[in-house]
Amino acid sequence: MAQNRPQGEDYLAPLRQLLAGLIVLFLIVIFIIWRVDSPRVERFRVMLIDRFLPSSEWVMAPLTRTVNVIQDFQSYQSLYDQNQQLRRELQQMKSWKGNPKTRNKSNAEKANYVAPADSQRT
Repeated sequence: MAQNRPQGEDYLAPLRQLLAGLIVLFLIVIFIIWRVDSPRVERFRVMLIDRFLPSSEWVMAPLTRTVNVIQDFQSYQSLYDQNQQLRRELQQMKSWKGNPKTRNKSNAEKANYVAPADSQRT
């Protein structure tokens, strides 16, 4: 008994085979182009990449800005730490300058300082 096939399926099978063949051929050509090591092919590859891949600067912009913010914060933190250290040193200098007893005590400590003896000397 004969089967009735719809008329639309008669051309789909060869069309799928043709499309699959073209895709395989395209992939083989891309593979060959990517594997050849030549200055001309390299220029051609760069031209293709520049043509078909959009610029990725807009994709990297948020990441770049985030990294810059982190670097700026680290720079600010180091400046803040340095500023705090300088303030402490300035406060010590002001207290040393304003209090003659502290100054005399500090000078006395320096005058009475004895360098530790080296254990290697005989």
